[in-house]
Amino acid sequence: MWAGIAGLLVVVSLTYCLLGSFVGGGVSPFRYFLTIAQALVNQSNDAVPSPWTLRLFLMSWWFTAYIIAISYTCNLIAFLTIPKYPVRLETAQDLADSYHRVCMMNYGNDTGEFFAQSPNPALSTIAKKMDLLPLIRTLPYSNTLACLKLVATGTHAMLDGESYLTSVVQDSGYGDRMYFLKERINEGAIHFYFRKNTPWKHKFDEGMSGLLNSGFIGKWMDEINQMLKGKLYEKKPEGQQALRLDHLQGTFLVLAVGWCLALVTFLAERRLGGRERNL
Repeated sequence: MWAGIAGLLVVVSLTYCLLGSFVGGGVSPFRYFLTIAQALVNQSNDAVPSPWTLRLFLMSWWFTAYIIAISYTCNLIAFLTIPKYPVRLETAQDLADSYHRVCMMNYGNDTGEFFAQSPNPALSTIAKKMDLLPLIRTLPYSNTLACLKLVATGTHAMLDGESYLTSVVQDSGYGDRMYFLKERINEGAIHFYFRKNTPWKHKFDEGMSGLLNSGFIGKWMDEINQMLKGKLYEKKPEGQQALRLDHLQGTFLVLAVGWCLALVTFLAERRLGGRERNL
């Protein structure tokens, strides 16, 4: 972008100088260049050329330079006032390519081995950087908060069941600091445990099979997860936060630096001008 603006400045200066030589402006090429360059830094000209050809050319250039200057100013203010958030991970491949490690509670299952043997390169990469945390029943959430703390520091991502993880994040107060990947890595089955030789188990199997085949179980699970996630990401009642002085401090710092440079330039010009008058 800067190379394009520099090239545009050279082309416009040469064109303006060429027009001035045709209409007989009687001004040096350096003066023509200063006239063109002043518009990019929002400096006014002390004189406007009399030929109408140069005036029309300057009018179009001033309009272009104004757009460039105002665009730069707006982007600078946005850069100084709006924080830049990291890239949001959405898929397992994004997680595998990122610097994040993956933490998971050590349930004693074969998830890590399944990931390591998976033909999917993203899952095999995740398995290489997976950290298993011990499952401690005496601690809240069986030590799941230790994994959530690693996620909150920005070094890890957590792998667990969606409904369980959604509930834990909501109850532990981490809802405003975390989000869920859109891609589901592993879809698990729903289990119900009964005592051996339970006489009415076959009736339960028939009812559950009907609910599963009709899609009611999946619909209810999605509604529960969406409800919990909605509580995680619901907007605060105060709404958008107004800009305060601390949000704009960068702009004022740049303004103060500009004033200091302008003062130094003014003093230097005054001192040099005094020397020339004495000579």
